[in-house]
Amino acid sequence: MAIAQDSCEVSLLKDTMLKSRWVPRPALMRIKTDHIAIGQDTQVTYTSDDASEEPFKSIIPLAKMVNKVNGMINQLVIIMPASLTGNFDGLTETVTVAVDGCEQTCCCNLEIRGLRSIPSIE
Repeated sequence: MAIAQDSCEVSLLKDTMLKSRWVPRPALMRIKTDHIAIGQDTQVTYTSDDASEEPFKSIIPLAKMVNKVNGMINQLVIIMPASLTGNFDGLTETVTVAVDGCEQTCCCNLEIRGLRSIPSIE
């Protein structure tokens, strides 16, 4: 019995991650899927809301471990620093997470922490 694509669900177990202003950070994205067949070849894409303005991707995927039984995708990623992604003055950034085979997406908020930018002297 085939399940309709619009009934699938994608969610993050932790929807807020920390982003540094200066240093790349490793992180584990834990993605829960329901009503969708997943495998090691299932693609996960990360798209920033500011994709047209930023020079680099905010999240770079590295390794992925898929558990087909419970529908979990655990993906090791690098969260790029704000100094490279162009979102240096903002405090948060929203990244949309999409899984192949499901039209529904979920969002991850990247909170920028760390040393503040140096104020300009005018």
